[in-house]
Amino acid sequence: MTNPLNYQISLFTEENYFHVQVTGDATPEAIIKMYNDLTLFGKAHNIANILVNISSVLLTYSSSEILKSMQKLQPILFGFKIARVVCMSNFKNDLIEAISEDKLMNVKNFDNNEMALDWLIRNPSTDKTITSDKSGLTTCDI
Repeated sequence: MTNPLNYQISLFTEENYFHVQVTGDATPEAIIKMYNDLTLFGKAHNIANILVNISSVLLTYSSSEILKSMQKLQPILFGFKIARVVCMSNFKNDLIEAISEDKLMNVKNFDNNEMALDWLIRNPSTDKTITSDKSGLTTCDI
């Protein structure tokens, strides 16, 4: 029996990021839905920096499914900066980061929250800002 993917969001407006604690078993569909929800939340709050702690999540899909999922996530994550706290011993997390770099996605893995936050909110050279107008168009300032 699998545990459904669950996540809890904590908003830190003064620091301009939000933290997501994720638990359960990850399927491609659940991950895509989660990131879609998170980017909608970020747009609603005009925050593009997301700290996602998935260190206790079980990735239940193959490397080829990871590649397909990352292709679907590329337009969803455009304009966002994602710091992922992961279990570094799981090679699938390395694959996700490598694909992200290849596709010029602003996604990076870390093994603890402090290092992730350092990169996420204290490293202005990689900061991006998202804005939405009334028509729903999203722009990204690099």
